[in-house]
Amino acid sequence: MILTQLTIYGTIWAMILGTIVIGLGQAFVFTTMFIAASLGIEMKQQGIASAIINTGQQIGSALGLAVIMAIVSAAFTTSGSLEEWGITSCPKPFVWH
Repeated sequence: MILTQLTIYGTIWAMILGTIVIGLGQAFVFTTMFIAASLGIEMKQQGIASAIINTGQQIGSALGLAVIMAIVSAAFTTSGSLEEWGITSCPKPFVWH
């Protein structure tokens, strides 16, 4: 929710706060997930187990994003192109000096 409030004219501090919250959440969730997934696995098979966990996480993230975007696209009855949404030019990017 914090990062949804960002604008192109915002400060770096708003982004840093959101990044810290996301980092703490991921640290607790991913650590717990890897511990739970590797319980009962022999030491010599830990590498394979870790690879399977990482692959599942990446595939799940990609599929989850695809499903969410398909739902959003269907809800707005759009193909998702920027021109169709009325966005024809990008705003000036924020440059931190």
